[in-house]
This record gives sequence, C-alpha cells and structure tokens, in this order.
Amino acid sequence: MTTLISDYDLLIADSSTLFRFFEAGPDCTRKLMEHCTQRLYIVGDVAEEIARYASHATMAAGIAVFNELIQHDPIDLPPQVALAVSDLMKMNRRLFGLTDKDEGETATVFYAAWARDQENRQFLILMRDNDGRRLAEDRNLALMETQELVVDLVCGSVLTVEDGALVFQSIYGASYDRSRYVAMVKRSCPERFS
Repeated sequence: MTTLISDYDLLIADSSTLFRFFEAGPDCTRKLMEHCTQRLYIVGDVAEEIARYASHATMAAGIAVFNELIQHDPIDLPPQVALAVSDLMKMNRRLFGLTDKDEGETATVFYAAWARDQENRQFLILMRDNDGRRLAEDRNLALMETQELVVDLVCGSVLTVEDGALVFQSIYGASYDRSRYVAMVKRSCPERFS
C-alpha cells in the first residue's frame, strides 16, 4: 500500500465508500468518523445521496452516526465546477444513456481538482467506483479505494480485523471471500494476526 490516510490533512469522500461503512453498521461508521471527522469533507451532491438513503434498513443506523459526527457542512461547488459537473452529466446522458447516479463522484473529483488548482488544497479522495477512479486518475488526484482504506484502518488499529471484515462483506456481498481479505491485511500488517 503506497497511500496512507495519515499522509493527508484533507479527505473528501464519495458516497460509494461511505455507504460500505454505513452498511457495516454504526460501530464501524463511528470508528471511521472518530478517526477522520476533523479532516473529512463531502460535497453537496454526496450529502443529497446520503439523505436519500437515511431510512434505508441496512444504512440508517450508520447514517445517523455519520450525521452526528460530521463536523464540516457539505461543500457548495463553485459555479464553474457545478457547470463542469452538469455539462459532463448531460453529455453522459446524451451519448451513453447514463443516469445521474454518478453525479456525486463526479462532483467530488471535479471539486478536488479545482481545490488543488485554485486553492492549493490537496485532498485524498475516498472512493470505490471505477468511473470515479478514472476521473481522478485523469486529473492526477490522490485516490484511496475503499478496500485500501479498510486495510489502512485495520493496520492502524482504528478498526478491528472483524470490523474490516464487515466492511469487506458490504463491498463484495455474496462474492466476499474472507481468506482474500485476511491475505490483504496480512500483507500490509502481519502483526495484526500475531
């Protein structure tokens, strides 16, 4: 693992990562938030996505903890960033028949690029989605996928090995393989199993 969450003072999260912690339960969500809430931000589009799922059976308790502990108001996109997000979403709908489901990740990536270029603020983007990853990589933005985040938090003793397994189960669903998860953690921090 080359990127560590501790290397960054500013984190910006897409719903794709947060939802996995919400589904893993309020304890996992609380541990994530207590570890990074001082430096964790979301854009308004992600806040709206989270609000839409506030009563979802598998996420409600985690979302309640998130809402209790988040310290920063959602970021309102600067007008030029909002326009760029809107233009890309329109193009995706017209050319590829895509929906607005990726609007939060697009807004997250575009804002992080703007903040770097205009305000010299370097965010680590926490994201799970493939399309969002491509957008971030195209803009040379630091990105940590959900699986990497979980392993980093387990290695840093923020999450227990079992907490990490719960988040991995949320990520992979029916295809979850505990042995693959354990192997990932052991490669990064074998001491967690001694």
